Amino acid sequence: MTIPAKPATDGNLFKIGIVASRTGISVERLRAWERRYGLAPAHRDGQTRFYSEAQVERLHAIKTLLDRGNAIRRVVHLDDEELARRAAAADSLATGGLHVGLVGAPLVLLHRQAKTRQAVEETPESGILVVGSWPSLESFLAARDALPEMHRLVLFQASLDDELTSEVGERVPAAGVVTAYRYASRSALERFENEGRAAMALDRGVSWPDIEDACLAWKGPVQDNAHVAFSEEMLLHIITAASASTSAISGPLAEMLLEINHLSEHAKRCEEVGADEAGESLASARSTLEAALERLVHHNGLLDSMN
Repeated sequence: MTIPAKPATDGNLFKIGIVASRTGISVERLRAWERRYGLAPAHRDGQTRFYSEAQVERLHAIKTLLDRGNAIRRVVHLDDEELARRAAAADSLATGGLHVGLVGAPLVLLHRQAKTRQAVEETPESGILVVGSWPSLESFLAARDALPEMHRLVLFQASLDDELTSEVGERVPAAGVVTAYRYASRSALERFENEGRAAMALDRGVSWPDIEDACLAWKGPVQDNAHVAFSEEMLLHIITAASASTSAISGPLAEMLLEINHLSEHAKRCEEVGADEAGESLASARSTLEAALERLVHHNGLLDSMN
């Protein structure tokens, strides 16, 4: 479904290149978002896209949230008011430090001990500002209507539970949840790792600076790969059919898409710095190749014989 473009109210329209420069979102990504999420420009003149001032502001807010770890699918359909509210909370990072909430007695105790040491030793405070602390999950849930704006929420769990983390995360959608656990099963740890959730073992050696580091280091959940137009079964069929047709280029294109799909899966699991950027580049390359292959497949009927 295409999201209706917001009309320009002041007559000012901007070409896609200018929008990319103003928002920091590449032209390729803007085009991809139009295809995947219906973020259509306000006006088109042939192949030239024009965006309104309101759309530029909305895209800038989306970029702000992406930069602090939000997945595009979680913010792209927010209404303007909610999007602006979350972006403003994210912008406060630059001036007010990282706003953190704590849920669980062990975390509250660690923070109190750290504050006491800071006062005694007169050490400077870090960029972490604890804006709320609740000794139990029940007290946090009871304060739902009076929760402060937070960039991170550190949640203590005696036993690591991804469903509970998801439930708590829904209460603070603008914040990233970091789960500190005492015990965890292997399957629970694997689920957290696969979903890109932040989790740390809260053993006796953990100090408050470790909690701060976890909050600062977390970049958000792993984003889903871009929509894949051709399954591996379809690509295999195209490769086979192309070898017996006049469309010699379709086979190599399909083979390249297979390789990109496999490399994307690897990039999604990588933890090295730059893995997210690699995933975005691969998604863009896949989209370009798929568009070319779709035209060839349609023209030559390479999937017509597929059951």
